[in-house]
Amino acid sequence: MRREERGVSLAEAIIACFILAFAMLVSGALYHTALQHSVRIDRKQRAARVAEQQVERIRSWSRANHGTNGTLNFTEGWETFDGVTEDDPRNPGYTVNTKIEPRDLFSPSSEFERINFAALEDDNIPDDSTQQRQLGDSTYLVTVTVSWGVSAAERLVTRTLLADPVRDHGWNANDAAKAISLKYSTGGSWSDSPPAFLAKNATLNVRANVEDRNGETVENSVVTWYIDPDCTGKGTIVSFPNQPERARFINEVIVDPNPDVSGDELTVLTGGQVVLVSRVRLGGVEAVQKTPPITLGE
Repeated sequence: MRREERGVSLAEAIIACFILAFAMLVSGALYHTALQHSVRIDRKQRAARVAEQQVERIRSWSRANHGTNGTLNFTEGWETFDGVTEDDPRNPGYTVNTKIEPRDLFSPSSEFERINFAALEDDNIPDDSTQQRQLGDSTYLVTVTVSWGVSAAERLVTRTLLADPVRDHGWNANDAAKAISLKYSTGGSWSDSPPAFLAKNATLNVRANVEDRNGETVENSVVTWYIDPDCTGKGTIVSFPNQPERARFINEVIVDPNPDVSGDELTVLTGGQVVLVSRVRLGGVEAVQKTPPITLGE
């Protein structure tokens, strides 16, 4: 008995055509979506390269102008880039906007600051647990926004911190004391000369300015203050972690016979002459500057 031969019906052919057409439509849609995604990724990668090039451009400019051979302080010249919007000539269709603003840095450990800046023999530091070392002129926050369209999805934002370039201060060990110049104040304006006489319980504020051999200020220098142990007068010197370039000398010595008992402190006036010492390290070279002898009242 012969098997009956049977062809494809019209209905089956139509269904097969619909299935094939649907598969082609889905494949085309997926391909189109993948192509769009690839284009978006490519544009974002190009925008990232544009932003990186802009950051390196600013960094190179800072090294040239703020570094060893530069003529600007670190706080100067940023208006060249700040607020500027321009088209990238190497990448048509990409717009670059740059914003630059100072950014303060703080030490994360106030307890470390209390130990680091206290006088060697006493904890002479302001009684404020929030005191931290503050670096107000050492970094700038650079925000680079690259756009290649009008929507938020067509924009890439990059932020980075630029630090004051490491400079060769130029001082050798024999001349390093010239790196520090001192200013004095007893409550009024700052002066280049200290008072010859300081009355009992009086206060003297001292400030150190540190410069490299080109006369440029070395910002945020960490200065250690202490009393010359060879001088005949003594007093209390107070350090400020958030302003390490400054110190305060008080013409009195507080003696605490028993630290476990409050109210038994004694105020002592030593008289004699006192010499305050400021010390800073510049690239491994120690610079020390002393005040002239100051006569203390008693």
